Amino acid sequence: MNINGRHSIGILPIIACGLFIGLAHAQSRYPTPADPTASVPLEVPGCLNGSTQAVPCSSATPLPISGTFSASLAGFTPNGNYGTPLSVTTTSSATALPSGAVVLFQNNGTSIAYLNLGTSSSVTATTSGISIAPGAAFGLTVGSNTYYAAITASSTATINTSGGTGLVAGYGASGSGSGGGGTITASAGSYSIGALVDGSIVTLGTKSDAAYGGSGSATLIAIEKANYAELLSLATGVTVSGGTVTANLGTIAGAATAANQTSVQTAPGTSASTANAVQGVTNGVALNVSGVTGNAITSNQQTATSTATALPSATYTNGIVITASSSNTGKVCVGGSGVTTSTGYCLAAGTSISYGVNNSNLAYIIDSTAGDIVYVTGN
Repeated sequence: MNINGRHSIGILPIIACGLFIGLAHAQSRYPTPADPTASVPLEVPGCLNGSTQAVPCSSATPLPISGTFSASLAGFTPNGNYGTPLSVTTTSSATALPSGAVVLFQNNGTSIAYLNLGTSSSVTATTSGISIAPGAAFGLTVGSNTYYAAITASSTATINTSGGTGLVAGYGASGSGSGGGGTITASAGSYSIGALVDGSIVTLGTKSDAAYGGSGSATLIAIEKANYAELLSLATGVTVSGGTVTANLGTIAGAATAANQTSVQTAPGTSASTANAVQGVTNGVALNVSGVTGNAITSNQQTATSTATALPSATYTNGIVITASSSNTGKVCVGGSGVTTSTGYCLAAGTSISYGVNNSNLAYIIDSTAGDIVYVTGN
């Protein structure tokens, strides 16, 4: 500075400007937690904490930003590209995706399908993939993927696809449902018998189901109706009251009763020489017993052929026993004169059957294995 003041006019503006800058800069200086008395400039990315101290910006001391934001999200708009419908089974299959940044997938089948995206036709799907319920649809941003694969855990499904842009408002299957373990509520008649796997509650049926006839598939109610009808056919006087079933079986056909028994008790005093004494009867009442005729035992044998052959003729009082030789390789079938291997009682090697006939020639034998032998014995 010239003492004569010739340059004072030029120096004063500079001094004034420096003072202004210093004052402006001083307004953006703050103390720090390390030195509350310091005065440092607050520069981005610096932020102020709760004590108005300059600190680095963080989640605890964020950079204050104020303002508003608005956006309009467009819904899904198909671009006219559609993929080939994919028939999905329990074996993974793949097909090309339609062109489009977003692809809408729709399950038009009756089973849950599982999806997986890929960049080639070799992509495969598993039941751990993205699931899409029957009747449901959703959209995916496919990125660089050009193929997708699908699979079901059981039964079949059909997947349709459409390319496009925008946000897909997906939708679920028809009907209503509730949470809690995957419980599904469907209106009556939503599923036909056999539409779901065995063990599903759909096989319960309805009250109007006819009683099971013993052939083909049936609902649980139909089977129970058949069981109920069978019980009624076996018992008389059955009543049902308040869940309690009462049945009066009555008299079973052929059962022993006092009315259909012939008394075999002999009169008191019958000689023991002509009747056997019966123990446990008061006064030792005797009981007449008819003896068995003691005829001599006779036996024969017969070789079976592929045509019905009568056994050797012999008369008997107490019937016969027919035994297949233990060395037979086939089965000998026994019956009447028209016996066949389909209608006779067939004896495996070493087995027997008895008949109360008075002549052994009333029994015929037949065997598809020629040379098998039967033995006949009786008295």
